[in-house]
Amino acid sequence: IIWTVTNSSNIVDNTKVTATLPSYIRWVGQTNPSDANLSFNPVGGKIVWNVGSIKPKADVSSTGQAEVAFQVAFLPSVSQIGSAPILVNEQIITGFDRFTGTNITNTKKELTTRLFTDPNFAPTNANVVE
Repeated sequence: IIWTVTNSSNIVDNTKVTATLPSYIRWVGQTNPSDANLSFNPVGGKIVWNVGSIKPKADVSSTGQAEVAFQVAFLPSVSQIGSAPILVNEQIITGFDRFTGTNITNTKKELTTRLFTDPNFAPTNANVVE
């Protein structure tokens, strides 16, 4: 799983991404970069990525993004045949917009085995088969 946080406007401090893993997904523990401030709580399957401050892309000294990758394992069950299972539940990002002085939040829908960002991926390949 790869999470990328991008910023196009104001400096955002205390940026944090949280999500949970479904009960049938196992946390493997491999992360990249290995020193990312990423934690996992097996009770409830909660993932927390403390991103920190994100400068806007317009700032020449900044890329305006942060990225982390982490590994999970999935062994499908018979009940999931024909479906595209969820790998990571809804993801919530929060932070403090330094310019407006307000807390901001955004939500991304769950990640499934459907790989929308891969132009060569056929949607039927997302489904669990026998």
